[in-house]
Amino acid sequence: MDYHKIPSPPETTSATTVLIRLIDGLAFRYKWTVNGLTETNLTFKPCNSSMSIIELLHHIYDLTLVTNQVLNNLTVEKNNKTKSAIFLTTETLHLYRKISTKLKNMSDTDLERCMFKPKNNTDEFPFWNLINGPIADSLTHVGQITSWRRIDGNPIAKINPFLGEKISE
Repeated sequence: MDYHKIPSPPETTSATTVLIRLIDGLAFRYKWTVNGLTETNLTFKPCNSSMSIIELLHHIYDLTLVTNQVLNNLTVEKNNKTKSAIFLTTETLHLYRKISTKLKNMSDTDLERCMFKPKNNTDEFPFWNLINGPIADSLTHVGQITSWRRIDGNPIAKINPFLGEKISE
């Protein structure tokens, strides 16, 4: 699954299958948002108070890593090491595939048991916080990269997120 297009939707509707579709839709958008990034784009930011595209790529990677850790019942740890854009984009897409596959093998009960356990914190949060936290945040940042690219003169390829496919040019 390379997210060139959104995979076929699940055949049933449940909390887990809705989350699968949300992740697959996010991965599709991410794939096309990072496709064709240039070195110049990576350092672009529209104002001094915003993150650059490379900083956004790091942040999205961390958010995706957190989502994967929660679904695997691991203690949440971000990876603060500097990574290349190629590593970040490739590994983020790989993590989206892992998350989607993991969810396909989970029941709604399994999903309910997933807890967000931040490192060095005694609090635990249910999987619901993944939706309004890291997943929604990732969608926001994918949109920022899309906008930043347009401002920087390198818009993304034309896609149809509703149908989940690239528009032929």
